[in-house]
Amino acid sequence: MAELENEAAVGDAIRKLKAEAILTYKTDGMDDEDVGWVSPQQLRDAATQLREAVQAGSPETRIILEVYERNANRIDPLAEEFVRDLNDIIAMTNWAEEEGATRMMLEVNW
Repeated sequence: MAELENEAAVGDAIRKLKAEAILTYKTDGMDDEDVGWVSPQQLRDAATQLREAVQAGSPETRIILEVYERNANRIDPLAEEFVRDLNDIIAMTNWAEEEGATRMMLEVNW
């Protein structure tokens, strides 16, 4: 997903699935007030929406999975690995909410 900026079709597919809260972008050098923060619930809903779309075999997920595959582990089935990552995002949002966070964003590091 970190390669989204080079693939407009991925962003379009995510927006079509109403999961835009999961979209990432680089924030280096930005002030906090300029960052597109979302609530933990919004991020959880987006991850859940994507997970359900992948599990249902929604056609919009094809391009998302194609781009995701570029950095996949190539051990597990692609959709299974992606769903596991979405479940990790859901777990992070639950933790953030338990810690009292009212806003967050998805940051990808590797």
